[in-house]
Amino acid sequence: KKFTLVIDPGHGSKNGSARTYSDLGEVREDHVVLAVGLKLGKLLEKNKDIKVIFTRTSDVLPSLTERTNLANRSKADLFVSIHCNATGTNNGSAYGTETYIQGPNQNSTNLEVAKRENSVIYLDKEDRQNFASYDPNSPESLIALKLQQSKYLESSLLIGSMVEENFEK
Repeated sequence: KKFTLVIDPGHGSKNGSARTYSDLGEVREDHVVLAVGLKLGKLLEKNKDIKVIFTRTSDVLPSLTERTNLANRSKADLFVSIHCNATGTNNGSAYGTETYIQGPNQNSTNLEVAKRENSVIYLDKEDRQNFASYDPNSPESLIALKLQQSKYLESSLLIGSMVEENFEK
C-alpha cells in the first residue's frame, strides 16, 4: 500500500499564531506554515508511493478532533504538524531550524511547548467537549501522554533527524 502522510500546517484562521514584522510588513506563522506545507506536499506527491493528505489547504482552522479523525480515518503512517517561530535566537532575527520530538523524558521547556501548542483544544466547542477531562498539569495526563509518546518515539526520532539533515536541501 502507499505510504500515507498527513501534513498539518499548524494554526490557521482564528487561531493565535506567531507573528513578526519585517520590511514586508506583518509575517504570520499560519500563512508561512501553510505555504511550506503545500510546497512539501507538492514535492512528495511526485513520488507515486506516497499519498499526501492535508488537514488544511486554505486559511481555515480545523479542530483538533477533525485533524485526528482525518489521520485515523486515512490510516496515516505519519502525521507531521508544521509550525515556525516568530523570531529566532539571533538578536530577534530568524536563524536555523528546530524539530521537536515529544518523548517520554521531556524537560520542562519541551513540556511547556507541548502545552502551548495543544492549547488549541480550548478554541473549538467540539474539542472542549472531547477533551474536557484533559488537564495538562495533572499526573494522570502526563502519564497518558508519556505512554502515547513512547509508542512512536523511535519513528519520531528517525523522521525528525531526516527533517533536520535535509532542511537546507
